[in-house]
Amino acid sequence: MSTKKRLIWVIIFFIIALILKQTFFPNKNEDTAAAALNNQKAAATTAANTDDIKTPAVQISGNVFGTSYHITFLPSEMDQKPEQIQAGLIEFFKQFNSEFSTYDPKSVISQFNDFDKANVEFPVSRNFATVIAKAREIWEMTEGYEDVTVYSLVKAWGFGPGKANDSLTDEQVKELLTHVGMDKLALIEHQDGTFALVKSDGKLQIDLSSIAKGYAVDLAAQYLAEHGGKNYLVEIGGEIVAKGVNPSNRPWQVAIDQPREDGANSVNTIIGIENKALATSGHYRNFRYVNGKRITHEIDPFTGHSVTHDTVSLTVIANDCMTADGLSTGLYVMGADKALEIAEKYNLAIFTIQFKDGKFVMRQSSAFSKAVLTEAELNAKK
Repeated sequence: MSTKKRLIWVIIFFIIALILKQTFFPNKNEDTAAAALNNQKAAATTAANTDDIKTPAVQISGNVFGTSYHITFLPSEMDQKPEQIQAGLIEFFKQFNSEFSTYDPKSVISQFNDFDKANVEFPVSRNFATVIAKAREIWEMTEGYEDVTVYSLVKAWGFGPGKANDSLTDEQVKELLTHVGMDKLALIEHQDGTFALVKSDGKLQIDLSSIAKGYAVDLAAQYLAEHGGKNYLVEIGGEIVAKGVNPSNRPWQVAIDQPREDGANSVNTIIGIENKALATSGHYRNFRYVNGKRITHEIDPFTGHSVTHDTVSLTVIANDCMTADGLSTGLYVMGADKALEIAEKYNLAIFTIQFKDGKFVMRQSSAFSKAVLTEAELNAKK
């Protein structure tokens, strides 16, 4: 065989060998990098709940306040790494819980509830005072239906620490009601910038869970902003603050649940919100049965009993989550019909779901459509 023919066969053999190597023995480093990129994209899609991710995002999550949290942001905007952001938030959650958890006997709120001295000042922090001030504001707006002083009744009906009273009588309910009322609670601000609470009834007790969680969402969002965040979504137990846009440069999409007896997640409608907060109240997740009667955690401060109307869910859109949280509770307790009247009076964005004649009926205030983007409008922005 001539030298030229040998050279041709060597070249052909080399090409065949190279093809076989790429087919059966691919570059592991390239595969690993590709897999990592795919995983990163999948994680970002899950975090942002979008189909077209344009900016890498991360989602941190965990458990807090007896529920879960999910926080999505863009690492490129932050002045700290994601694990540092989460560590800072966890520390904040611990501090917040030490003030507002009724399940912690050493918390500030538990100490206040155990404090049975009438007309004596009880020192509280600025954050605590902020929540009380907002609670009073919303109490007035909702004509007394959002009342954080119903805690003794909440416990008696079995929705707090301690043992429930399954044989609660009407007389006992009436007696507990005598210790309920925001008019029995005063907030004092001293000239040196310190705050105190004063109860005129030593047996008055408060539960801020209907409003404080929203404040925690606001403060978590503030924490992200202080570290450079401009586009992010903070969700704790279904209460949300959405700032800027999602990683696809579109409005943040959130779902309003379809109420279900089994507590399973089911979507009623999807909306888009921009630089807004959202909170929902309802009785379809937190309830129990006593002697065959359904008892919910939402207590009517006028009757002392859990709500019995046909409104099963009420969502509020507001500029901050503490306001949305408190309003959603008070408006839900009064029921959709009256809530929609209040919403029109104060230009509130609310969405109600009632269960009537075996089917769900959805209604909304005139301000709601202006505050959100519908699913059709979101699709048009793709």
